[in-house]
Amino acid sequence: MKNAICLITIEPNKVWLDFLATFTQYDVYILVDNLEFDYAMYMKAYPTLHIITITNEECAHYGYIHSSYMPNSSLKFNQIIAWDRALCYFTNKNTIYKNIWFFEDDVFFYNENTILQIDNAYLESDILCKDKNPEPKQGEWNWFWPAITIHFSGPYFHSPIAAVRMSSKLLGLINEYVQVNKKLCFIEALFPSIAHYNNLLYDSPIELNQIHWRQDWQSENMTKSQVFHPMKNMLEQKEKRDYLTNDV
Repeated sequence: MKNAICLITIEPNKVWLDFLATFTQYDVYILVDNLEFDYAMYMKAYPTLHIITITNEECAHYGYIHSSYMPNSSLKFNQIIAWDRALCYFTNKNTIYKNIWFFEDDVFFYNENTILQIDNAYLESDILCKDKNPEPKQGEWNWFWPAITIHFSGPYFHSPIAAVRMSSKLLGLINEYVQVNKKLCFIEALFPSIAHYNNLLYDSPIELNQIHWRQDWQSENMTKSQVFHPMKNMLEQKEKRDYLTNDV
């Protein structure tokens, strides 16, 4: 069964579209947050890519809100963002894939083979992400936990999910949570906590170790096998990919 790749973005950049259009082993989806943009030209120019829009009304109807919304924290996101739309789509409208990779658009990796190699090493894992950090003990850095409420018993965990692969089993359990609670909670905590609570197979490939909150990347320290975050400048992404292509 073919896996899928989903790009999470406000609106697609040509650098990403040109890159993803080279993929042959995955079905590729772009879940966009800007619903006012006319994507017809992109759809015509990139016929192998699926550009998907899900309205706020649809998300709210299915309960897919608050994926990153924590009004009492330092993070400022809308109640519905591209993550809500992507999760709504792949739990209620398109459930044919065994695994789906979700990449935020400031993630960088060299090519399709980078992801294929990770997939081939972790065929049965229900979640692949950088790590699995437990909820802090008293006196430790409390991250965003004071603003998070998860509606099942702990222990709870969090992980950066700028690049994450989730199985259909995990996505189904996320959907069950949403059906009961009528909303998500901060997904960096929800994904790993649901996986742990349900005894799913959880792995943290070394290829995802370069997922950071903030980092400046030097080309000579990068490899073709790793996934990097963040790299917000799309021209820089192209330059880094060209460097790795020409590096012998």
